[in-house]
Amino acid sequence: MKIAELQRVNAPMDAEAAGEVIAAVDELFTFKPWDEEQIEDGAAVRKILAQAYVTLLAHVPSGPTRSRALNMLVDCRMLANAAITFKGEV
Repeated sequence: MKIAELQRVNAPMDAEAAGEVIAAVDELFTFKPWDEEQIEDGAAVRKILAQAYVTLLAHVPSGPTRSRALNMLVDCRMLANAAITFKGEV
């Protein structure tokens, strides 16, 4: 089973399906070091999101909405990292 298929899993499962799900979940939660291309991609994403973060701090008044925007940039970084790590599968 591919990681991308996990959200479509329905219960109950037979033993074979459960084993495939467990293996896919284990793969999802296993550390995967990046190769050189992934490192370059991650650095480019980090750089532009860090620049956006600083820009918001400098030009947007402090308040709950700015806090949400800043948090979304952090979330964006995490999701982009996952996409890079799993090569778009997740």
